[in-house]
Amino acid sequence: MPDALAHRLAVVDYHDRFAIVATMARANGKERIVGVARYDRASGTDVAETAVAVVDEFQRRGLGSALLAILAKVARQEGIKTFSLIVLPENQQMLGLLRKMGWIHQARLAGGVYEISFDLPAEVDS
Repeated sequence: MPDALAHRLAVVDYHDRFAIVATMARANGKERIVGVARYDRASGTDVAETAVAVVDEFQRRGLGSALLAILAKVARQEGIKTFSLIVLPENQQMLGLLRKMGWIHQARLAGGVYEISFDLPAEVDS
């Protein structure tokens, strides 16, 4: 991974770039990251590219929904109105999560991936 990309993914400014992680305590006292959600605002806009990832064994337990809801709440507070995502067609769990939350408003299959964008609700439950 190029250094510039690694830096961009690792550094947040709590306004244009934000990330939240979910951790679980291990028996040895160390934490394990089991989920992450982040957004990265397109420069000068109210649109942010968004990503959510949850470790396989923790999927379908509400963690992805919780991370996405918190991320959306923070984004709205920072003036972001729209999230955009790229989802692989085989990632039915993510597509199902977005449908369940009522957040798929525009989806387009292009180049073998779904390009999804949706306006964030004015009030986001977390």
